[in-house]
Amino acid sequence: MKNIFTVLALVLALCLSNIQTTEAQPAGNSTTVLILGPSVTGGVFSEEATACTGLGFSVEVVSHAQWLAKSAADFATYRGIILGDPTCQVGYSYISSAEATVGIWGPQIDGHVIINGTDPVFHSGQGGNLLTQKSIAFMLADDPGQTKTGAYISLSCYDYNAGVPTPVPVLDAVSIPGSMTIVGAPVIGCYNNAHITATHPAMTGLTDADLSNWSCSIHEAFYTWDSLNYQVLAIGKDVVSNYIAPDGTQGIPYVLARGAQVISDITLGPLTDTNHIGDPHTLTAVVDSNGSPVVGRLVTFTAIGGPCAGFLGSALTDGTGSASITYTCMSIGTQFIKATATVNGLAQTSNTVTKVWEDNPLPVELSSMTSSVAGRDVTINWITASELNNSGFDIERSLTAGEWTNVGHVAGNGTVSSPSSYSFTDRNLAAGTYSYRLKQTDFNGNFAYYYLSNEVVIGVPESFSLKQNYPNPFNPSTKIDFALPKDGNVTLDIYDNSGKLVSSLVNEFKSAGYYSINFNAAGLSSGVYFYKLGYKSGEQSFVKVLKMSLLK
Repeated sequence: MKNIFTVLALVLALCLSNIQTTEAQPAGNSTTVLILGPSVTGGVFSEEATACTGLGFSVEVVSHAQWLAKSAADFATYRGIILGDPTCQVGYSYISSAEATVGIWGPQIDGHVIINGTDPVFHSGQGGNLLTQKSIAFMLADDPGQTKTGAYISLSCYDYNAGVPTPVPVLDAVSIPGSMTIVGAPVIGCYNNAHITATHPAMTGLTDADLSNWSCSIHEAFYTWDSLNYQVLAIGKDVVSNYIAPDGTQGIPYVLARGAQVISDITLGPLTDTNHIGDPHTLTAVVDSNGSPVVGRLVTFTAIGGPCAGFLGSALTDGTGSASITYTCMSIGTQFIKATATVNGLAQTSNTVTKVWEDNPLPVELSSMTSSVAGRDVTINWITASELNNSGFDIERSLTAGEWTNVGHVAGNGTVSSPSSYSFTDRNLAAGTYSYRLKQTDFNGNFAYYYLSNEVVIGVPESFSLKQNYPNPFNPSTKIDFALPKDGNVTLDIYDNSGKLVSSLVNEFKSAGYYSINFNAAGLSSGVYFYKLGYKSGEQSFVKVLKMSLLK
């Protein structure tokens, strides 16, 4: 088994809705995994990178110099960080940049980190690649409740010659500094008897034999470890017995998992939010230890990157373990914020939350926008959560991408702080696929667009039909609607009361669909007229006659 690689997960929650706006969204790198290039075999083609891209994540492979140039805020934006050892090297040179910057990237990882020393290339087919894939998949999985295990750790070759307990500096990023020490071959020898002692998603499908078939698979093991924050998943059985497993077996810890939940006793919220510059925004941290609120504890809130970076404020926890601050920012951009406190004698850091500060607040906050279809009619419904100086909405429709037509207007409610519901029906549409948007305008002439997230489809009719003209009686114009379920030759003729043909409106081949024909009777006298629809295609035909009245 090879040295060590570190996988970091910074979980970002997204709020989805069925509304799209033209306002820019924060970029961030929440779908990107950072890889230290010298520490893996194959760079972007490595087993580690492939495990990430196979799950839909992109990778960024960097050199030592590029790693050293990154700030704390940079590291906070990545979904994951990977460090590895492709050749079972002893020492730190291949991860030297990560060693030198533990204090920069370490505080950004919270409990969301996986460290796995299994080399997926050397041990491919022996469980090594499966262990790597499962570890990475577990770390990168969405976790809105932040309840997944924080870290998965196994070490090998990191300090193979450790004859006395030896610290592992990179682990100071994910544990109480100095708490993790290892021993190597001079103490445990060439050992090959691993035993799984706990259930964990990264171990699913693996057996003791999988972890023990690598010949001297256990090069190193943990002599001391951060037992406050870590659980043991696998041991080197019956050697240097400093741990007794729940099943009664004894040995030395070989695989550790950080916490059954997020390691920190501090939870910060809301996870994501968008705010207007200058407006007050409230952050709340909850400090809870082993199910009990921690009361009277000082919590410090800090923006580690983005606009208004630095100290934001501090507060004491109340009887529920909650501490809140209210602050504002006057600069546009994305903030990354953490809360810190000392709990159980340990300096702890909360999860990272993301705040987007934007300018020019929209006069309307739209909470939903939906559509429904009834035959040829489309109804658009929308609800506003609040309105500021809202003049009204223009409803716009598009059949061809980029070409919009105004089809109606609905007046707004001016300024209201309670929800308002609106509806508009677009009638008698031809068959086709349509897009809709709202153009909201305030009384100062400012406007913003809100887009319906789905397309609306008007299909071909199921049967032939000829509808009563509208209006009727009429003077001098009226509309005649008909529907064709199939392609064919169509005629639409007008006759007077004596049966004489006075006008031929349609005489051509038409595709299946809905049609609306305008008839202008300016040259005719008042009276009763008849209109006749004729259809023929092969052996199929359809004829229907209806009466209408012209009053002048």
